[in-house]
Amino acid sequence: MAHRRIPVLALVAVLLVSTSAPSAGAAPATTHDPARHLAKDQLRRSLTAPRPTRPGAGASRLPRAATARRNVVLIAHVSDRSQVATVVAAARHGDLGVRHTLTRLRAVSIRVAPEQVGSALARLRAVPGVTDVERAVQRRLSDVGATPDDPRYARQASYLSSVGAPLAWALQTGSPAVRIAVLDSGVDIHHPDLTGKIVFPRNVVAASADVSDEVGHGTFVAGVAAAHTDNGVGIAGAGWRTKIMPVKIADPDGFISVDDEAAGITWAVTHGAAIINLSLGGYNPSPTESAAITYAQSQGVLVVAAAGNESTSVRAYPAGLAGVIAVGATDANGHRASFSNHGSWVTVAAPGTDIYSTAPTAGSQMFPTTSGYSSAAGTSFAAPIVAGLAALLEAAHPHLGPAALRRELIVSAHGYRQTGLGAGQVDFLQALSHVPPTSRPAAPRQSSSAGVLTLSTASSAPTVRFRIDAESWSAPITVSGGHASLRFSSYGYANGAHTVTAIDCSAHAECNAAPSAAPLRLANPAPVITSPAPRAALSGPFVVTAASRGGGLGFRIDGARLAFVHAAPYTAHFSGSALSDGTHTLRVRQCSADHLHCAGPFSRPVTVTTDSLHPTIAGFDPPLFSPNADRRKDGTLLTFTLPDRENVTIRVRAANGSLVRGPVSIGSLGAGVHTWSWRGHRPASTDFVADGTYTAELSTSAGGLLGSVSRAVRVDTAGAAFTSVVGRGVHFDPLRDGYRDHFVPSALLSEPATVTLTIRDAGGHLVQTRSGYRHAGRATIEWWGRDRSGKLITPGVYTWTFSAVDRAGNPSSTSVFHVYASVAKLVKRTIVLGAAGSSFYAAGANDASCGDATTQFTNYSHGVYLIQTCDPRTKGAQRSVARYRFTLPPARRYATLSIQARGSAFYVPSELSGAYYRTDRSAVAIPQYRTLGSLAERTYALGTIAAPGYVGAHRVARIGVAVDNRYVATSPFGTSDFDIASVRLTVTYFVLQ
Repeated sequence: MAHRRIPVLALVAVLLVSTSAPSAGAAPATTHDPARHLAKDQLRRSLTAPRPTRPGAGASRLPRAATARRNVVLIAHVSDRSQVATVVAAARHGDLGVRHTLTRLRAVSIRVAPEQVGSALARLRAVPGVTDVERAVQRRLSDVGATPDDPRYARQASYLSSVGAPLAWALQTGSPAVRIAVLDSGVDIHHPDLTGKIVFPRNVVAASADVSDEVGHGTFVAGVAAAHTDNGVGIAGAGWRTKIMPVKIADPDGFISVDDEAAGITWAVTHGAAIINLSLGGYNPSPTESAAITYAQSQGVLVVAAAGNESTSVRAYPAGLAGVIAVGATDANGHRASFSNHGSWVTVAAPGTDIYSTAPTAGSQMFPTTSGYSSAAGTSFAAPIVAGLAALLEAAHPHLGPAALRRELIVSAHGYRQTGLGAGQVDFLQALSHVPPTSRPAAPRQSSSAGVLTLSTASSAPTVRFRIDAESWSAPITVSGGHASLRFSSYGYANGAHTVTAIDCSAHAECNAAPSAAPLRLANPAPVITSPAPRAALSGPFVVTAASRGGGLGFRIDGARLAFVHAAPYTAHFSGSALSDGTHTLRVRQCSADHLHCAGPFSRPVTVTTDSLHPTIAGFDPPLFSPNADRRKDGTLLTFTLPDRENVTIRVRAANGSLVRGPVSIGSLGAGVHTWSWRGHRPASTDFVADGTYTAELSTSAGGLLGSVSRAVRVDTAGAAFTSVVGRGVHFDPLRDGYRDHFVPSALLSEPATVTLTIRDAGGHLVQTRSGYRHAGRATIEWWGRDRSGKLITPGVYTWTFSAVDRAGNPSSTSVFHVYASVAKLVKRTIVLGAAGSSFYAAGANDASCGDATTQFTNYSHGVYLIQTCDPRTKGAQRSVARYRFTLPPARRYATLSIQARGSAFYVPSELSGAYYRTDRSAVAIPQYRTLGSLAERTYALGTIAAPGYVGAHRVARIGVAVDNRYVATSPFGTSDFDIASVRLTVTYFVLQ
């Protein structure tokens, strides 16, 4: 039903509102006391009786709906537009009233009486082509009250300045070609600050052009968005010269059916709206609403919607739909407004407190004043500020679509971090400066065709970006004196034709989609190999040198790139032992210094011949060692192979090329496998080398030929370090009952190592060791309280340490810590705590005009009677609630809490729910509703919840039993009630024994 829409979200907020305690001391009564039944009926009648409204009061509540609004609206969806007519014909044939034919949305909305809902659903679902039938939800206007009249623009200056509007207006005042569609309660089109601003007014509820505003909400929204500005009258609208398209989608009481909203959206789209403002919302998604907004977005329309005013993070609609700008509210003190909804689904925020705007000159339900101006608060009035800003952006940059407009609003917003208000508060001036320019720079020019050249262009934009061919754009270059230039190194690029492109960008690097391009020709001279000379005969190690004007060089032998040198001097070392004996071709190629581009010209080839010895190295064992004389991997052994008898010399060099060992002449060795050991000493010294990577060079000679080969080895004398140790002084109970069963110490490990956890008893005797290889990072080892034989340990104090041996054999360990073990068993218990209905600590209704919690009309001697008659369509979500405190028994852990309430309903159907209050009071958990379909006294289970977070420091759990107004609109009596005889809280918990 339509009235199901709003209460789901507001329930949390309502339960958090403090309630007033009812009168006490009611006389005992019997369950079947006719007098009590009569009293209850009189109470219901008193709560549903109409009340006169004082002038200026009650503006935050809309009047009660007319009886006619209780008709149900069904929306039939079809798979193809051509089937819409079939549904219309079927509905009329069945005497069903067609409200809107939403052809573009492939839907038809139909009004039916409540008693016809079942049969109408069946008939509509049987129509060929119907894919779904939706019950139309309702939306409400998102206001938060009003205040008496005050002065005009001075009342706006502070919040408009806070979003940079006056500074932005100096640059952009909008355009009459841009239209904001205000889908709302109507607009006073004859208001002196709105007349002349109106285009294509439409009342979709009455199918007319009469958009008179009985509520006042829409007139207020329209003034915020785009009232006449700089005309010497009244106030300033955020959109300045922007036009207003009033689309009335609410009835005279402020009710909005989602099919009216969808019809209003399609009207706005087809009549040229650039922005649609929806200062309304609810908490159930609607396929019809979603389809309408998707249609609007597909037609290039930006949709702005209020996030809602229930101070909750629950997603509201339509603000929560994809692509919609969901607007939260800020206050004047740099905080989120207390009423504003918030959460990850909110997009941006705008001021929403003490907003001053236009009101109907004849007075209205929200604004009884006839002065034509008033003030109010709410996300309803933050949203049109954002809509006005969007209109300024659209006027300045009409080429932007809704997605780009949305992005600019988001990237320019700021502040209000960690408040659930999306990107923060909008900023008019920043938003205008963030938009990409529409200009194009002049065709770029180049200063030369080789080396480091200058690319330049003339531009009127704040910054310019360049790129070569299809590469990434450069960083933004600031335009100075109408020109921008970029120093560009052409080394590494292929000689010949290229394209240089320039594009205009904003100061924030948002760029136009239309760049300017020009041809770029490069002619870098080829590098030259300076040694060895052509046809040189080489043996063993040799050096290749080259010359180039700049950049880096890639060295190649027989086409394979074997070395790269970033800058001059261009020198690379090679070994003929790694090449086959014979002729080889040397070349170098020009590259960029960063090695990202290597398509420059080649040098002329140089042909050489090599004839070398070919020793090989199998490797070091171990490849990582620790020369610190602790007898753990103190040395390493180099294994090499000679193909024939050769003279062998070994040198060891540091990473910088300096000699740290050798030359060591081993003498003439025969063919075969040989070894050489190194204990990390420096030449002619007992000092050890520092930690690092070293290279052993093996040089050989025989018969006038040379050979050379090398291999790296690493020195590491520092053990693994333990930091951030966790597990000091921990208590655990190693009985496997699910409670603190094992001890899990951990520490941050600086490098990979084998880690050992050692446990000893109080006398120092070894109890257990557990080891394992761990990578660098958080290292963890578990102990389940067993000794080396697998037996359970006795209770007491134990010591523990972590020790480690890294891959180089270096040991390390932590300090000694304590762990405390007990042998206690966790036992599950259940207890039922009870309280009489009248034993509440607080009870009452959120709106005493239509709800109550009283001990005067209960049928039980110690009961409390809850009653709700508030119409959800006018009052929103309302509750009557009784709250109870229970002190729980001591426990190691509380598992679950379950509420049961015993009592009876006088009016059926009614609805009962339970609530659990968090210890920080930030929220409540509402597990389920129970529909009461019987007058008999019964016990109702109201759900179970996990206890953590709901039991306070003094073992106090707070719960609530409530009836709300979800059933009120469809109940035969317009009432939901429950007479509480008693309340029970079932607690499951665990104790140690």
